[in-house]
Amino acid sequence: MSDGFGRAAERTAITINRRRFLRKVADSLFTGMAVAATGAGWSTILSSVANATDASHCAGQSDQGPGCPGANAGYPCGPSRCCNYTTGHAGCDCGRAGAKCKTNSENSNCYSKDLREYSVDGCWTCNNAPCISGSKIVTTCCDCRTSAARCNDRDLGGGYGRCIAHSKTTVSCG
Repeated sequence: MSDGFGRAAERTAITINRRRFLRKVADSLFTGMAVAATGAGWSTILSSVANATDASHCAGQSDQGPGCPGANAGYPCGPSRCCNYTTGHAGCDCGRAGAKCKTNSENSNCYSKDLREYSVDGCWTCNNAPCISGSKIVTTCCDCRTSAARCNDRDLGGGYGRCIAHSKTTVSCG
């Protein structure tokens, strides 16, 4: 009977690929402990993991969007303008607090989140800001859909443009 159990255990171990499984568990535990240690909370844990960990979505200094956070935030949002940079057109600030986007019922030039680039939730998180005096800024950026013509935004198809709503959180670093 123990021989049958041993073969079943061996087949199970081969199936789940122990090393890969243990590496994923260790990575998940480390990430969870790191988030808990920073005090960032559940919103950070529940943010879009694919976008939150891929630094290629974060702008560099050369493609920082107009009106977007700068050097101390690691230049995270761009190349589109940030929503609070209204390009001289009234009613084109399509962002809300907390990296949220206004809907058309709130503003006739705004059409909620733009999911064309980041189809899961339209957002990405950048934590590439420099550590200054034991803390750094983590920025979440979300694409918001605008009326291209009325807001003087580049038409990205269907008469819609884009602006970026953002929120910043300060976390501990070492």
